[in-house]
Amino acid sequence: MGNNIKSKKKKARRFIKRKLLNKNIPDHKHMPEHPAKGRLTIQRRKKSMPQYNSRKTNGAYTSGNWSLFEELLITKILKSDGINKNNILNPDESPFLLKNIVVNFTETLTKINYKNGFFTGKVLYSVLNNEHNYASHYDSILHLTEFLELCGFKHVMFNDFSGKTVIRIPAHGAKHISLGFNIHSFEAGLISGFISSARHKLTFVDEIKCSNNNADFCEFECHDFSIRPDYIGNTSAAVDIFSKNFAETCLLPAKNIKEKNRAQSTIVDKDYSLLYYYLSCHNIFFNSTLNVSMRKIFGYISSAIRQDLDMQHATGTAKTSLIYTLGQAMDLILVNMEVISEKPLHVKLKFNAFNSKTEFVNLAVSFFNGLSSGNKNIKHIINIKSKNGIYTANILQKISKKVQ
Repeated sequence: MGNNIKSKKKKARRFIKRKLLNKNIPDHKHMPEHPAKGRLTIQRRKKSMPQYNSRKTNGAYTSGNWSLFEELLITKILKSDGINKNNILNPDESPFLLKNIVVNFTETLTKINYKNGFFTGKVLYSVLNNEHNYASHYDSILHLTEFLELCGFKHVMFNDFSGKTVIRIPAHGAKHISLGFNIHSFEAGLISGFISSARHKLTFVDEIKCSNNNADFCEFECHDFSIRPDYIGNTSAAVDIFSKNFAETCLLPAKNIKEKNRAQSTIVDKDYSLLYYYLSCHNIFFNSTLNVSMRKIFGYISSAIRQDLDMQHATGTAKTSLIYTLGQAMDLILVNMEVISEKPLHVKLKFNAFNSKTEFVNLAVSFFNGLSSGNKNIKHIINIKSKNGIYTANILQKISKKVQ
């Protein structure tokens, strides 16, 4: 059993290296969006939100064509001063960690993720500058660190001397898995876009230390030129570390029937770290041109998780049911799974207003398939429906008879 699982892992690694070379992932392109006329109200932004679009004019972003989706989420996060910060999810919990592995899976994806962060940082500066009308870029840095804390990062510190800004985020009160490479390329891009707008001068930002790369804190350093260190380590090893950690520490036995039949999770206004999750990933997860490559990555990671779960069962250490572990794993991508029947396995995947988009539904189905169908005789009948813009996916598992 164990040798068979190891063989499958080797084949999966060879597949991922062969299929996901940088040249096979197309350049990132923002989707077109209808032009805005004047300032839009929050109500009109909400109506525009599900489009997940942003615009590009003559190859460059301008202050008049930024994405309404980013501005909406940024505005909601900035209005979160009065919430109980103890209820904010830590950005390094499993969903955030999985997301950061996925969006840094290749050098090309890392660059795209950085550019998305840069774009978001420019939007953030524009929103804050409209309110505070900064006299100098020094005045804006404090609001940047406050924004990061509202997103869920804690005790953010900065030092700004002679135009060289260093932002440090301690690894405080959370378990950080050492993955072997720096994962916060979106945050580096966000800081870069913000400070570039504040200084009116292109400023590059590199994460030179990372809490998920054997450091006690994440440290971002600004430069007038690009250093571009190698963000990418051994991603196959990182996936193995993540999947083993998930199998060993996250899949604890359900304490009661309420945990086994969890109520549908909903995104409410106080879940600002979840808003930040969507802010930091939707331009990659919801991009049609990247969807094929992203589905392969999700399929690869879910297969690695399933193989580690199989290993637990083979060694007799597993204490959880298949249904419960599937639900826990789908929580990693913030998709709620409702169990209709166990034999045959019939589940319904429920998507909220933020992740109801065809591209992400495809990713979620690929992720579920990788988790649940290790047997070639298992097939899934999938029925995807949309009502009022909200998606659900019915998945029925069917086991075909072996041919004699």
